Amino acid sequence: MIEAPTIQFDRDHRSVVAEGTTDNPVRTVLAQAEKESAPSQHKSAKTAQPLGRSSPITITAKRLSYVDSDRKVHYEGGVFAKGTDFTASSKTADAYLVPRNQPTGNQAVSGVGRLDRMVSQGNVVVQQTNRRAEGETLVYTAADDKFVLTGGPPSIFDAERGKVTGVSLTFFRRDDRVLVEGEGSTPVVTTTRVAR
Repeated sequence: MIEAPTIQFDRDHRSVVAEGTTDNPVRTVLAQAEKESAPSQHKSAKTAQPLGRSSPITITAKRLSYVDSDRKVHYEGGVFAKGTDFTASSKTADAYLVPRNQPTGNQAVSGVGRLDRMVSQGNVVVQQTNRRAEGETLVYTAADDKFVLTGGPPSIFDAERGKVTGVSLTFFRRDDRVLVEGEGSTPVVTTTRVAR
């Protein structure tokens, strides 16, 4: 679904360009497969399994362009994405849709705007209930429900654990796991509060 003050369709090239304003941005709704945690072969480990349902991700921006052959939606100008339990803002973003007729879980997709992955760039801020992350580039992949944040350097603030900064931060949407990578010249830094 696309809502905008101005939408131009090119039937021959199967493309769309939508223009909005700060007060009346372009608005799209994409579907994302819901996942649940199910026990794996190891009793203590859990893996995400598709439920067959989908949840909406609403994305707003000043401008949108889409080419059906690429299954790619490009957003620019104050991009804001809102899912069921997170928000993300950036200067630009590219949403890649699942190719047509590619099965996902137990279902076949036929033309549905189902999100495969999203790449956001420029002043990226991700907000979840208990944490906030900042960086320059964010890659979100729907299949494993994870965010990878780089550039800036990236940092994540958690009210219980404090602030962590590294070269790359990987965190998962549905749990508290955060994987932090550093390197020789840029070690991982953790800042925590000490209760007295």
